[in-house]
Amino acid sequence: MAGPARGGQNEAMIRKMPAIAVGAGVTAIVVAMLVAPYLSLPIYSSMAHSTSELAGQNMPAAWIMRAGFLAYGGSVVLAGGLSLAACPPRRAALIGFGLAMIATAVWSTAPIDPGLPADMVEDRLHSIASGAVGAAFAMACALALFGPGGRGGDGLAWLGLLSSVVIPLAMGGLPDFRGLLQRGMFAISFAFVLREFIPWRPARWRR
Repeated sequence: MAGPARGGQNEAMIRKMPAIAVGAGVTAIVVAMLVAPYLSLPIYSSMAHSTSELAGQNMPAAWIMRAGFLAYGGSVVLAGGLSLAACPPRRAALIGFGLAMIATAVWSTAPIDPGLPADMVEDRLHSIASGAVGAAFAMACALALFGPGGRGGDGLAWLGLLSSVVIPLAMGGLPDFRGLLQRGMFAISFAFVLREFIPWRPARWRR
C-alpha cells in the first residue's frame, strides 16, 4: 500500500509544481518592486515611474528589478512548459509572456536621469519586449475567454484583456500616475497567471 500512496503523493506534488514556481516568481518580483525604489535615484517615484525605469540603464540597484523580471518571466516559462499538455494554445501564450518578460530584463530602457549614459538601441529593444509582454498577456486572456475550453463569463480574463488595452492608454494620458497604473496591471497579471496554474481549481477552468 505504501508504494501506490507514495506514488499518489508524488503525482500530486508534480501537479502543484507550476503553481509553486509561479508563486515564487511573483514573490520575487513583488519584493523587487518594494525594495528597489529605496535604493534608486532620489528622483525616482513609484507613483510616476514604471518598473522598467527602475531597471533602467545605469540606474542604481537596477539589478534588483531586473532580477524580479527574470524570476517572474522564468517561473511562467517553467510552469507553462510543465503543464503544456493541459491547454497548448493558452500555455503557449503564457510561455511567450514569460519569454518577453525575460527580454525586458536583458534589454533595459534609457535612464530617467538625462545625465546618465544611454544606449538608445537597447532602449528600443526594451520597448519591443515590453510590447510583446502586453500582447502575449492579452492573447492568453483572449484564449481563456474564446479559445479551447474558454469561458466567456471569465471575469478575471476579461479584466486582464481590458487592462492590457486601457491601462497603457491611461499611462500615456496620465503621466503622473504611470507607475501606479503599471503596477495595477502587474497585479492583474499575477492574479490571472496564478489562477491559470492552480491545480486544485475546477477542471473546466484548466481546459
